[in-house]
Amino acid sequence: MRALRLVTFLSAVASGAVLAACASDAPMTAGPRASCTHVAWVRVEAGTPVVRPSWEAFRAQPMRAVGDGWYAASLTPPAGPQTYAIEVGGAFVVDPTIATTAYASIDGVAREVTWLDVARCASPALRFDEVTPRADAFTAQATFVAAEDGAALASATATLDGAPLPVRVEGATLSLSSACALGRHRLVVEATDAAGRTTRSERSFLATAPFAWKDAVIYQVMVDRFRGADGLALPSLATPSARAGGHLDGVRRALPELVAMGVNTVWISPVYAAPAGTFPGRDGRPYSGYHGYWPISARTVEPTYGGEAALDALVSAAHAASVRVVLDVVPNHVHEQHPYFKAHPTWFDKEACLCGDAACPWNAGLLPCRFAPYLPDVEFRDPAAFDAMVDDVRWAVDRFALDGVRIDAVPQMPRAASRRIVHALARLDPTALTLGETFVGPGGYPGLRHFLGPGGLASEFEFPLMWALRATFAEGSATVQDLGKAVEASRDALADTGAVMSLMIGNHDVPRFASVVVGDGGRDGFSPAPQPTDPDVYLRTGLAFGLVFALPGMPTIYYGDEIGLAGGGDPDTRRPMPAEAGWLEPQRALRTRVARMAKVRACSAALRDGDVRVIASDAERLVVARKAGGRIVLAVVTRDDRGKLEGPLPADVPPGTWVDLLSGAKKVLGARAVWDEPARTVRYYAPDGDPCAAGAGGV
Repeated sequence: MRALRLVTFLSAVASGAVLAACASDAPMTAGPRASCTHVAWVRVEAGTPVVRPSWEAFRAQPMRAVGDGWYAASLTPPAGPQTYAIEVGGAFVVDPTIATTAYASIDGVAREVTWLDVARCASPALRFDEVTPRADAFTAQATFVAAEDGAALASATATLDGAPLPVRVEGATLSLSSACALGRHRLVVEATDAAGRTTRSERSFLATAPFAWKDAVIYQVMVDRFRGADGLALPSLATPSARAGGHLDGVRRALPELVAMGVNTVWISPVYAAPAGTFPGRDGRPYSGYHGYWPISARTVEPTYGGEAALDALVSAAHAASVRVVLDVVPNHVHEQHPYFKAHPTWFDKEACLCGDAACPWNAGLLPCRFAPYLPDVEFRDPAAFDAMVDDVRWAVDRFALDGVRIDAVPQMPRAASRRIVHALARLDPTALTLGETFVGPGGYPGLRHFLGPGGLASEFEFPLMWALRATFAEGSATVQDLGKAVEASRDALADTGAVMSLMIGNHDVPRFASVVVGDGGRDGFSPAPQPTDPDVYLRTGLAFGLVFALPGMPTIYYGDEIGLAGGGDPDTRRPMPAEAGWLEPQRALRTRVARMAKVRACSAALRDGDVRVIASDAERLVVARKAGGRIVLAVVTRDDRGKLEGPLPADVPPGTWVDLLSGAKKVLGARAVWDEPARTVRYYAPDGDPCAAGAGGV
């Protein structure tokens, strides 16, 4: 048990930051002191492990048995990025108490090893314990951690965006507070100990109303396909794979519309400078780099999008409107025109086959593959390449005051890559979102779980649920009861990961939901699918959104899905957003429904925070209960109104009058409930008198 308690304690410092000491005759602190020692841990079933530290040229050192199969070794690493390997009988493993790993050449072979971010041994440190922003002010608290010699804190100063800020010091605790405007701010605290040594710590935070990622409603924008610089719709494309002329200013000008729709987070496609001209796709047709996934520069914003100034203006305007900005980043590969490829050929995998080929099938798990011959795949086993990719992501978040990243092609990289990005961004802002694109098929939860958990991604896209929504409401190949089982499978598979998943009905890599409904999902992407005119298409789309907004996670709207935009295969699924004047009446009605769902979710703690369980279902109806903090909502989705669903209410669901938070309609539930709502409807029932019912109606 002693070993297990020690492991639990060390897991709390999984970032790997290590502090050290120097001798001093200065006054001693009553607060925490640093330690030069880092303890490496491993648990083995058989054999005797050894630890091989990088700062000792990976020479083997013994580990001591501490009981229950656990072994430990006390290490004294020097400052800077350091690694160590653990070897057991010729096999290499990583320390399970440290989340971050890297690669190192040991005995001529690239091995995955534990990675530490080691602070200077002779210096004190500052640790932020909390930063609590509000819409017009913030409070923060930090702890002074003395060097190992115990020299006490002598003085402390702070700045907010460069302006001096008072610091209240009580022992080793530093407290700060100040008024501040809406937007992102940088807090810097410096402290000097009695021996004259100074330490500095920074924290970025966004001043808005209280927010957690479970409160997010995300709108996905492909910049080139959304709006022009003037905020107007883009002209028709000569070919579906050409540049459309979208601009970051167009996204900025659309912010009021998005806020009115209930959006509080915008995810924008990659903004790297992209190659001019066209390149052949797998089908031999010409494709441009309009989408941003072909970087030719690590730190240059695409000029046709408006460059750095336009991105700065977008982020500033978004923050002033309490909207967060998440940027799509591409650490997996570059375009062959990228200077990294020209200057550092060893940074790229020369043996990588083409993703999806017989030698690299999509279902093979982690893929060391290229998406196209002209997209070199990063070799993360090269330490310099690994460091560069992580630092480029960190730089972008810091430079543009971003609130998080969507990480492209997560399964095409080793898990070490996404975890190091998580670590790097946490140093800037522990609340920064790390949303991974781990593309899996129906039921692919093991693939998702691999990248989640302590030290892992904060979120991933819920592809298994997306497929279930499509099978039920778009294709009609599954019953609504099957969908209920998928909801419970999602809950059970991800419950212990701590992730806040991104829920969607589609994205830029799959045919549009509306086109799948009418059977155009398999249509060739160079023959644009017609916009459906049948109102039922938009009602079915609304059913899928109804569940997305009713389940735990972050509802995510791919631009155009809120109006049931058509789209077959790539690149048609990324067609330009049409002008509002040309929308059909059912499209307008769908957007109104989605906006109402977002508004109700923002009001209801039960829909954002509550646990989830299916309390009734049949082939056409699903009733899901969400409950949190004494509040309860019953989400009822009805595909068809043939027959009715009847059964007893659970003991914690009170009989009585309930009101639909979307439409204002009332329903009386007895001890034995009858669910007989009309076809193609979504209801969010709460007990009569629920404050979120105010203004309900029209949906």
